[in-house]
Amino acid sequence: MEIPTVLKYTFIIHMIVAFVLGAWFFIAPNTWVDLVGWPYYDPSVDRVMASLMIALGVTSLLGFKADSYEKVEIIVIGEIVYGILGTIAMIWFMLTEPTAPMIGWALAGLPVLFLVLFGYSYYIAKE
Repeated sequence: MEIPTVLKYTFIIHMIVAFVLGAWFFIAPNTWVDLVGWPYYDPSVDRVMASLMIALGVTSLLGFKADSYEKVEIIVIGEIVYGILGTIAMIWFMLTEPTAPMIGWALAGLPVLFLVLFGYSYYIAKE
C-alpha cells in the first residue's frame, strides 16, 4: 500500500521539529531554560531527552524514505503512543507544578499536533 501524502508531510515536519529542538537541547540546553524560565535544569537529563528527540527524527526520516505503508506502520503506531503519553505527561506537569511557565501549555500542544497527524494518517491508511 502506498504511503498517504499527509503521512509523508507529517514525517517531514516531525523530522525537522525533532532535529531542530533535539540539536538545540543537546548542544545548549541551558539556553532553552533561560529563554522560557523553565523551573528545572539538569543538562544530563536534557541531553538524554534531546537524544530521544533526534532518534525520533531519524525514524521520521526513514519513514519518509520508505516506499510502502507496511514498512512504516510500526513507526506510526509508536508515534501515536508517544503522542498520547507525551500529552498526558505535559498536562500532568502543567497542572501539578506551580512554577511551570505558560509556554508549557504550548509544549503540551506539540505532542497533540503530532498525535492528530499520525493518528489521522493511521486512520486513512487503514481505510
